[in-house]
This record gives sequence, structure tokens and C-alpha cells, in this order.
Amino acid sequence: MTEKTMTMTETIIDKAETAPAPAPAPAPKTVTLAPKLPRAVELKLAELRQAMTDSQTLAQNMAAKVRTLSDTLADPRLTPETRDSIRAEVEIAEQIRDERVEQAHHIKSIHQLTKGFLNMVKPGTEIRAVPGPVPKAGSDPVRRVAVIRDEIAALKRARAEVGDSPLSREELVARAKEHVLARAAQGVPYGLHTVIPGEPRLRSDRGRSFKNEVEALFSFMCWFRQSDVVEKLTADIDAALEGKDTLTSVERNARLAELDVEILTAERDEEATICAALAQGHNVTRRRDADPRAVLGLEVGRPR
Repeated sequence: MTEKTMTMTETIIDKAETAPAPAPAPAPKTVTLAPKLPRAVELKLAELRQAMTDSQTLAQNMAAKVRTLSDTLADPRLTPETRDSIRAEVEIAEQIRDERVEQAHHIKSIHQLTKGFLNMVKPGTEIRAVPGPVPKAGSDPVRRVAVIRDEIAALKRARAEVGDSPLSREELVARAKEHVLARAAQGVPYGLHTVIPGEPRLRSDRGRSFKNEVEALFSFMCWFRQSDVVEKLTADIDAALEGKDTLTSVERNARLAELDVEILTAERDEEATICAALAQGHNVTRRRDADPRAVLGLEVGRPR
């Protein structure tokens, strides 16, 4: 199985229509489908495509072998011993076939992951190649991949904890006040009759209707007893934050950015080690959630 080479740019030339009177030909129109890729990135894409094609061919070949062996079992002239021997071969071949099919699907998913990432990059964006780190000579690449993956998992857990950490009391109280003010503006009652018989809705002076009675009542209370609602929410915030470490938005965003850099650095190390393992003949697969920037060895700038 082969796949057409993916091109990064395509030029469309509009042909001039034939007319009795001579007319100037329209100027060529260029449509940019994707940013221009560095040579190293193009080579990595080609390598992934070839790996996908090779894995699919191996899976197909083993599937054909299973079919051939299974057809052989239908021969009535086979002795019991020969039939048992062929059955054993079929079992082994089926196991290898299933492993190769799974590997082919895995490699295909990595290829699609990288293509999908590149398709999301806006035209005009600069893409730069980033050489991966050089693995230590003499080290076991397979074992090193496992160690790096443990490091990546730990960094991602740390990032999740930072992302879930509560904001500072000051920011939460400020957000609560803003929310109460917004709901108070929606909860202003319309005249003296706020409840319509047969259809319990609270209508505001702006004609807003609340389908949910709790939502309507809360908006009304924000208008009617604004300070009391803010005081109650502040007390709830204090209770929820008791004994917990908090971060300001600035602190949390800064820490998340630091962890993102550490995770990407570790993933680049992982990819370089995987390449070293494959070069030595080891069967190592990439993670399905690997960062495409690490797999392709690139970094993306801002669109021009």
C-alpha cells in the first residue's frame, strides 16, 4: 500500500478562456495550503509515512499467511500429525498477525496526529526545526524510554494539580461580586406582578424570562439583597479555601507555562531516545498522546 506524498503548497493557475478577440491572460493565483516546512521536518514526515506503509504491508502479509495455512487445513489428505502441526502454525501466525495489525493502527494514529497538527497551523506561520537531544552513548534506549515516560507522567500530574488549585481569596471574592452584580441587573422585577399564573416565571424590566425557578429566584435575591448575597458567597469561599494553598491567576499561569516547557523538553528527549532504539532494531512505539512538536522536531512561531 502506498500513500501520495503530502505537499505543503499548491499553485492554481487560472486558464484564460478562449475568445474571438485577444484578451490578457489572468494572473496566476497562489493558494497556500500549509506553512513551508524545514527539510528536517519533511524528512521526519516521510519517515513516519514509510513506517506506516511498512507496518501495513507486514500485517497484510501475515494475514495472507494465515489464510493460506487455514486453506491447507481443508485438504482431506492431511495426516493427523500434519494437521496438528499446521493448526499450531496457524495459532502462532494469528498471534503475530494481530500484533502487527495493532502496531499498524498505532503507527497510523501517530502519522494522523502529526498531519492533523500541521493542518491546524495557520498559513504564514513560521515553523522551525528543533534538533533533538543526543542520547547518552552506551545507555539502554528501551529502559531510558520507560524512565522518561515516568518523568512525563509525573510532570503532567503536577500540571493537573496546578490547574486544579484554587485561586486566591481576593480574586474569588471579586469574581463573586461581579457575578452578583450581573445577576442583579437581570433580576429587577417587572411591575408588582412577578409571577404569571400557570407559568411561574420571573420577568425582569428588560423582558428577560427565566425558565428555571432557582435561577430566577437567585437573580431576584441578587437585586433585592445584594450585600447579603455577596456576604454569604464570601463566607462560602472562606470555608472552601480553609487549609488550602491558593494561587493568583498570574502565579498559576506562570507555573503552568514552566511545566509546559518541562513536559515538551522531556518529550523531545523521549523522541530522540525512541529513534535511537529503533535504529538499534528495538521494537518501541510512540505514545498516542505524544506531542506532535516533539515527534516532528519542530517549534511553531506566531502567524505573520
